[in-house]
Amino acid sequence: MRRISTIALLIAATFGSAAVAAPAYDPQTAASPPSLTPLPASVERPALGADDWKRSNETVGAMPRGHMDVLRWEARNPAKPDTPAATGPVLTPGEAVRIAMQARPELVITTETSEIDRIDADSAVLALAHEVHRDWIEAVAARTALTHAEQAFAAVDTATELATRMTRNGTWSQERLLRARLDRAAALETLVAARSNALAARARLVRELGLWGEDAERFTLPAELPALPAEPLAFEGLERSALTSHPRLAILAREAGWEMAAIPQATLARWRGAVAAQLPADTAEPGLASLPARAPMLDLRRLVIGHEIPAAARAEARAERLAATIRANVREAWQHYRSAFEMARAQRNEVVQLADALQDETLLRYNGMLASTWDVLDGAVAQTMARANAHDALRRFWLAHTDLQAVLAGGDYAGPEAGAGGMNAAANAGGH
Repeated sequence: MRRISTIALLIAATFGSAAVAAPAYDPQTAASPPSLTPLPASVERPALGADDWKRSNETVGAMPRGHMDVLRWEARNPAKPDTPAATGPVLTPGEAVRIAMQARPELVITTETSEIDRIDADSAVLALAHEVHRDWIEAVAARTALTHAEQAFAAVDTATELATRMTRNGTWSQERLLRARLDRAAALETLVAARSNALAARARLVRELGLWGEDAERFTLPAELPALPAEPLAFEGLERSALTSHPRLAILAREAGWEMAAIPQATLARWRGAVAAQLPADTAEPGLASLPARAPMLDLRRLVIGHEIPAAARAEARAERLAATIRANVREAWQHYRSAFEMARAQRNEVVQLADALQDETLLRYNGMLASTWDVLDGAVAQTMARANAHDALRRFWLAHTDLQAVLAGGDYAGPEAGAGGMNAAANAGGH
């Protein structure tokens, strides 16, 4: 028997109880309010020399590395965490697609469904899966970006706390403290923006899954996206796979074959020659001085080719245009995929490693009294930002990977970062 995951059981239990519980569209159905994380407390502005200088130095001197060790000890012994740890099963992209499809019975087809309706349903399933995958990637990436913003704020907050203490004991001026507090305010703004982005990304995913109330809070997201693959996908065979998988191309090609089979080659040659003669002539005018404004017109009585060839030619052209579009989509999606892979690998192998090495060197200089506590804290912020940029490059790679997989499965390509909505609309434009 196929194993059913924990979250699938939870969702199944939710839907199973829908018959006896109040539905979501009932205004009388109450739901618990969403949880909110309070902002870090504001920093006071002490008077210069407010603390006893001698007592402060004795506290710092008790630690081998002075101010840094005092702050690290306090960080390891917090009074109380701001938010409780997340609980619940981890949601995978595959589980997310299953949940979203379970909430859409209109995607279910039967043996009585026509071929065209089946193709439409297949396209809708692909568009839904593509959208869910993108929303999942964005939600996980936003959660990781929030972690990086929290780490960066913690380093800036530590620097501000140190500046506050040094102002209290008279070793720093109010001007330097004010600059440190402005840096903290900027880091706090970044943290709030990252928190809002994480909430919005999760909300988009929840809406796509069709969950609400407590059910929307019963799953957790991975701490970060999957690692970058060792090697990218090769281009060889991708066009063939996309042409084979596209559901509408097979029908258009079949219809074109039927139509063209009844046309003699000589008649077809006369048709094509007559069409070519009516196309706009090339001019020597530079740029776009003039544009064609009339459709080519043929006199079928003079050509003596019959009335069936225009329909056959249009059927063949529809199949040819769709095939050309599929090939172009595959090439564009793969090129963007490879560019995103190269950028993510460069960020991981170069930028992050350089930031880590620089911070290690700064710590060595700090231990040798050649660098200050401020240098160490600045290096921690730079290190965190390097990791955040690397993870954003990883996000863009996985989005490009998902877009490429959708193209190979029969979807269209609306360009990088365009989302599945544009892809679905473009795919339907080449319909039957």
